[in-house]
Amino acid sequence: MNRRASCQVCDQYFSSATNKGFMASFPTNKDRCKLWVKVTGKADLAKLPIIKLKKRYVCANHFTPQDFNKNKTRLKKKSIPSLNLTRPPLSDESLNHFPVPFSQTGNILYLLQKLHVLYVIG
Repeated sequence: MNRRASCQVCDQYFSSATNKGFMASFPTNKDRCKLWVKVTGKADLAKLPIIKLKKRYVCANHFTPQDFNKNKTRLKKKSIPSLNLTRPPLSDESLNHFPVPFSQTGNILYLLQKLHVLYVIG
């Protein structure tokens, strides 16, 4: 199955069919994820729970060579996007409520869909 993902910084697309490019998913660590959201400058990302951000990506164009392991195949754990940022960073005030709890409206349905569970109220 061919999957496409876009970079949350520059909107560049990556396709699993061509296997070209490097895309890093947002970290699950709350503090690191918050920093990634901040540097993207995209306020809509601050309104998503971390579980949904895990399916959002940043391409290699936004990381320094030092951010990668020696094989250049993975990011080091503490890497933060810092190059070619296209928007000003979000303010700390706009991130006051980050991360959004997963249990807020609509997220339960999302979880059920991901678990392939069908729940019918009778």
